[in-house]
Amino acid sequence: RTLLLNAFSLAEDSITVDNVFEWVTKLNTTYPEQFADLQDKVEVCNLERELDTAVEGTGLAFIVYSEA
Repeated sequence: RTLLLNAFSLAEDSITVDNVFEWVTKLNTTYPEQFADLQDKVEVCNLERELDTAVEGTGLAFIVYSEA
């Protein structure tokens, strides 16, 4: 979202969770070259992968201890 807002100089509240796919389609159709330049900067958000890699080892032990 932030990448699209900055790259296309859009208003902060213009892209929301509800309309992000509409904006992607619109921007890709209207500015195909500029949109293509952004594609290698976009990462897929995978919550399960983030949780698997984010908390492990001593960090996990600290969280478990502090929550107890």
